[in-house]
Amino acid sequence: GFVSDRISYFGWITETLYQGYSPFELLYGQPVRTRLSNKYHPAVIDPDHQQALNLERRNMLAVIRRTAIERIKEEHSILERNSRLPRPREYHVGQSVLVYRPSLDKQWSKKLQPRWIGPFQISAKRAGGAYLVVQKRGLLRHLYRAGRPVNHTHLKPYRKPARRTV
Repeated sequence: GFVSDRISYFGWITETLYQGYSPFELLYGQPVRTRLSNKYHPAVIDPDHQQALNLERRNMLAVIRRTAIERIKEEHSILERNSRLPRPREYHVGQSVLVYRPSLDKQWSKKLQPRWIGPFQISAKRAGGAYLVVQKRGLLRHLYRAGRPVNHTHLKPYRKPARRTV
């Protein structure tokens, strides 16, 4: 039948990478015998020793299984942590925000220059998390072309500084 013809192939698939034993061999102490095998070598081992060997191999299989499960859980936690996308902040019309200056990323020296400028006000919301930003004197022209929207990743809420009492 199909299974008996392919049993050596299935045995080859199930070999473990760490020890070189198939699960059958780990459990029973001898490799799988099929009619495709051209030689049959009976095991000449003391039965008590064979049972101890089988127990040791089962324990090795359990250890390998536990370490594999731990690695899989660790990889899943890493993937989950890295696949989280930042949620776009929602701004309402009239809210004061600071705008990031992307031109600073292309300069050699970024010292003594503010990365965030403003405050500006949100005038309208566009598709895809973009906002139109205006100054009190008009549209924000010196950073972007007139009317060009600013992405939500380049905005952050503006908080008025607290007054100091001396």
